Amino acid sequence: MSDFLKGMMTQVNKGVQMANEAMGQAQKTELDQEFVDMFNKVDTTKILCDNIIAQVEVMLECNLGAKFTGMVSSLIKKENGKTNFEILGQILNKAGTDVGADSSYGGSLIKCGDSEQKIGALEAIFKQEMGEKFLKPFQLFLSEEYPNIMKERRILEGKRLELDSCRATLKKSTQEDDKKEANEALRKAQMEYDGQFETTKILLQGLKKTHVTQEAAIKALVDIQMKYHSESMQCLNKLSEDLKSGSSQPSKDSRSYKNQDLTLH
Repeated sequence: MSDFLKGMMTQVNKGVQMANEAMGQAQKTELDQEFVDMFNKVDTTKILCDNIIAQVEVMLECNLGAKFTGMVSSLIKKENGKTNFEILGQILNKAGTDVGADSSYGGSLIKCGDSEQKIGALEAIFKQEMGEKFLKPFQLFLSEEYPNIMKERRILEGKRLELDSCRATLKKSTQEDDKKEANEALRKAQMEYDGQFETTKILLQGLKKTHVTQEAAIKALVDIQMKYHSESMQCLNKLSEDLKSGSSQPSKDSRSYKNQDLTLH
C-alpha cells in the first residue's frame, strides 16, 4: 500500500474512532488531571489577555487589532500627531493670544495651555510605556505562545485518535498476520503519541514563566500610572499656584474685558 493510501486510511480510521467515541462505542485515552489543569490555565490566560487588551483599547482610545510591530506607535498619538491634551493646550494658547497675552485672562489661558501641552507630552510617554512595559507580554502570549500551544494540542489530539484507532483495530484482529501488523502500528502510534505528549507538556510548563512575566507587567502598570499622575499633578499644582498669584492682581487690560462679549477664534 502506498504512503498516500496509508495516510488516507489513517485519516478515515481517526474519523471512525471519533464518531464511535461520540456514540460511546469506543474507548478513549484520557489525559491525566494535571495535564488537563494545565490546558485549563492556558485557556484562562488567553481569556484574561483578551479582556485586558480590550479594556486598554477603551482606556487609551486606540486599536490594538493591528500587528504588534505597529501597536506601540499607535498608542502614542492621534492621527493628527497630537494627543487630546496637546490639542487643548494649543487651542487655549491661541485663545490667550487672541484675547491678549498681556491681560490677566489671556495670560491665564496661555499658562493653562502651556500646562495642558506638558500634560499631553506626559500622556504620550504614558501610552508608549503602556505598550512597551505593560501590554507587550500579554500581546506576545496571544500572538506567539498561545497559537503554538494550540497547534501542538491539535497534533496531540490527532495522535491520540490514531493511537486509540490502532488499539481498536488490534482488538478486532483475528488473523495472526493481521494481529502482527496491528501490533506494529500500535507500537508506532504509541511512540508518536508519547513524543507529542512530551512536546506539548514542555510548552504547557512554560506557562509558569509567562505568568511571572505578566505579573511583572502588572507591577510596571502601577509604576507607569504613578509616574504619569504624579508628574501631571506637579504640573497642575504649579499651574494652580501661578493662576492664583496672577489673579490676585488683574491687569488694566483684564478689567477692560469685564463687560465685553469675547469671541475666540
